[in-house]
Amino acid sequence: MVQTGQESLDNRTWVFAQLEVDYFRFETALHDAINADQLSPGVMRPLRHAFDIYYSRVETVNASNSLFDAGDPSGLALQSGIARTMRHRDALAGLIDQIEIPTREELVDILALSKEVLPTLREVTTGALMQLTRRYSETRQKEEMAVTQFIALSSVQALVLFAIAILAIRLASKLRIRATTMKRIGDSFKNIVEASLDGVVLLSSKGKILSYNTAAATIFDCHDTGVVGQSLADIALPRLRHRAFKSDPTAFMNSALGVFAKRSRLRTQLKTCRGRMFNAEVALAQHEDTFGRSIIIAFVRDLEDIVAHENDLKRARDKALQSTAAKGRFLNMMSHEMKTPLHGVIASLDLLQGDDLSPDDHENLQIARDSAAAALAQVEDVLAISSNEAGTPDTTPLKPFDPVEVAKLIVGQARLKARNKDVTVAYTITEDGGDSCILGREEAFRRAVANLVDNAVKFTESGTVKVHLVYGPEDASGRRLTVKVSDTGPGIAPDVQDRAFEDFQTVSEGSALRHAGSGLGLGIARRAVMRMGGILHLDSRKNEGSHFSFDIPAPPVPKPHLTRIEPQVGEHAPPLHRTEAFTRALVVDDNAANRILMQKMLERLGYSVQCAENGEHAVELADAWRFTLILMDIQMPGLDGFETAMAIRAGSSSRDAVILGVTANLASQDAERFKVSGMQEMLAKPLTIGQLSEKVSHHIDGTKDGTWSGLSGVEAIEASDQFVISATSGNLSFISESMECAEFEGWLHACFDEIRRALDAAARDEPDCL
Repeated sequence: MVQTGQESLDNRTWVFAQLEVDYFRFETALHDAINADQLSPGVMRPLRHAFDIYYSRVETVNASNSLFDAGDPSGLALQSGIARTMRHRDALAGLIDQIEIPTREELVDILALSKEVLPTLREVTTGALMQLTRRYSETRQKEEMAVTQFIALSSVQALVLFAIAILAIRLASKLRIRATTMKRIGDSFKNIVEASLDGVVLLSSKGKILSYNTAAATIFDCHDTGVVGQSLADIALPRLRHRAFKSDPTAFMNSALGVFAKRSRLRTQLKTCRGRMFNAEVALAQHEDTFGRSIIIAFVRDLEDIVAHENDLKRARDKALQSTAAKGRFLNMMSHEMKTPLHGVIASLDLLQGDDLSPDDHENLQIARDSAAAALAQVEDVLAISSNEAGTPDTTPLKPFDPVEVAKLIVGQARLKARNKDVTVAYTITEDGGDSCILGREEAFRRAVANLVDNAVKFTESGTVKVHLVYGPEDASGRRLTVKVSDTGPGIAPDVQDRAFEDFQTVSEGSALRHAGSGLGLGIARRAVMRMGGILHLDSRKNEGSHFSFDIPAPPVPKPHLTRIEPQVGEHAPPLHRTEAFTRALVVDDNAANRILMQKMLERLGYSVQCAENGEHAVELADAWRFTLILMDIQMPGLDGFETAMAIRAGSSSRDAVILGVTANLASQDAERFKVSGMQEMLAKPLTIGQLSEKVSHHIDGTKDGTWSGLSGVEAIEASDQFVISATSGNLSFISESMECAEFEGWLHACFDEIRRALDAAARDEPDCL
C-alpha cells in the first residue's frame, strides 16, 4: 500500500509522540518492580518487556534522524538529542541485561539513570513535532501552489490552443500564396538553367538522362539527337569508362558522387554525341524530385579554349623560368669571372705607383685606377639590380654596426673623388647621448649612403656635399636614425623626380650631362633604404641643390669588438706580420693571376709557398706536405673550396693547417657549408697585404699559444664585411719589388685576358641576360 505525503507525515509525528509515552511505560514498570513485595526473576519480565518497547521506539526515532537538516541549527540540535538518547538507551540496556535477580538498590540506580534522559526526550519530542509540523505546513503550501499553477497552466494552454487555431488559419493562407510563389520561382529557375553558359544535365540515380539545357546540347553536339532516356555512357563517357558503368550504373554514379563530395569540381575528358573527345570541368549534385526520387544534377563546362590558354601560359612560364635560371647563372658568372680579374687590374695599377713616375704618368695612372674602380662599382650595381629583379630574398641577418664610422669612411672616399673639384665634403653627427652603434643591415646602409654621396659629388661642380646623421630620442616605438645627404648641385626638377629613381634613367640636363652615368645609383639607394625599413625622400628644386633623407629603426647595441682595416690613403701601411722561416703555405685558386698575387703576398710575409690550380691538386699537395696555412678559393671547377677543405681536414698531412677561404662574392656563400667545411674564416677579394697580414697573425698566433681567438663560422662570415674594401687602398706595391718588369706586364695582361674571356662567354652563352 502506498502512503501519501500526508499519511507518512502523520506516522512520523505519531512515532515521535509515542517515544515519551513508551518511556513513561518503562518508568512505570520500573516503579512496579521497585515496589514489589518480593524481588524475583519474575519481577524483571514486565520490566524487560516495557524496556524492549522503549528500545525499539528509540531505534525507530533514530532511523528518522535523516529527515532533519544538519545545516539548520534546530535540526542539528535535534540530531544531537537523538544521539544522546541512543547512548542513554544503550547504557540502560547494559545495566538491565546484567540483572538476573534484582535488588532494590540496583532498581533504584536504574530508575535514577533513566530519569536523566527525560529532559532530552522532551526536547527531542517537542523539536521533532515542531519540525514535522512546519514541514507539513510547507507541504500543504506547495500543494496549494501546485494546484494554482495547474489552473494557470490550463488557462494558458487554452489560450495557446486558441492562438494556434488562428495561426493555422493564417498559415494556410500563406501556404497558398507560397505555392504560387514557388511555381513562379520554379519557372524562373528553369529559365536561368536554360540561359546558363554551363551545360546542365539531369540524371537518374542509374545514369539515365532525364533532361538537359541548351548549353549542354551545344557542348555535347546533340541538337538534332533525342538523348533523353539514353544512358550517360552512350552519350558522354569515354570508351575506357563504359565497362565500369555498364557493370553497375548505380554503383558508378554513387562512386562519382563520393569523389565530388571531396572535390567540388573535377577536370576530365568527355565525348560528344559525334564521338569527339574534349576537356571538360564537371560538378555533380544529388537532389530529390517532387516524388522523393533521387536525381543527380551534372554541371559541365567546356574547357577546350581554357586548356589551350593554360598550355600557352605554361610554355611562357617555362620559358620565363629558363630565362630566370639563365640570369642566375649569368649573375654567378659575373660575380666570379668578372669581379676577380677586375680586382686584379685594380691591384696591378696600385703596384705601378712610385716616386720614379713623371707627373703625366701619375695622372694617367690615377685615371686608370679611377676608371677600374668605376667599372667595378658598375658591375656591383648591375649585380644588385639583377638580384633584386630575380626576387632574391634578403636573408642577411641583423648585426651591430656603427653608422658614424660608415659615414666617415664614405665621406673620406668621396673627398678623394672630389679632389679635383671645388667641392667640400663634410659630415655632422647629432647624437642623443647613447651608443652610436645600432642593430641593422650595414651593407644596405653603406650602399644607400654611398650612392647618395657619390651622386651628389658627381653632379656638384662647386659648393658642399654634407652628410648629417641625427639620432632620435628613445620612445615607445624605439629609437630612429635620420640620415640627410644635401648638395649644392644643379638640383632635380619636381616633374622628373619620380623618374630619377628608376633604373637606367638619368634626368641630367645641360652641363650636367657630361657626368651622367648608368642611372642606377638612386634606384639602388632607394631599395637599400627599403630593405632597412625606411622610405627615401627627395626635396629638390632646379638650380637649388638636392636634399635626400630617410629614417630607419636604430635600436642601440654595444659597439662590437671587430677589427677594421681602414684604407691607407697617403700613409704608410702598418708593419706586416712575418712568420718563421721555411713555414709552408698553400695557395689554391683556378685563376692564374690570383695565384701569383697571393703567392707574392705570402712570400712577402715569409712563407714558402706552393700553388694548386684546383681542388684535386690541392688535396694531393696537402697530403704530401705539411702546410701551416692554406688560402682556398671557393668557386673552382671540380671540387670547390668547401669540399677541398673537408677533404684536407679528413686526414691529410695538413689537416691541422689554418684554412682561410677567399672569394669575390662573400655575401652569396653558404654559411652552413662553411661551418662544416673546417675553414677558420672567409676573406673577401680584393685582399690587401695589410688584411692578409692581420688575419694570418690573428689565426696563426692564436693556434700557437694554445688559445683560439677566432670567430665561429657564421660570425666570421657576418663580420667579414667589417673590413673596408676600397678600390683606392694601395698597399700592394710590394709585388713590384718581387716581380721582373716583363713578368709583371704578363701578369697584368693575364688579368685583362680574364675580363675579355668572361665578357665573350657572357655574350655567347647568355644573350638574353645581357
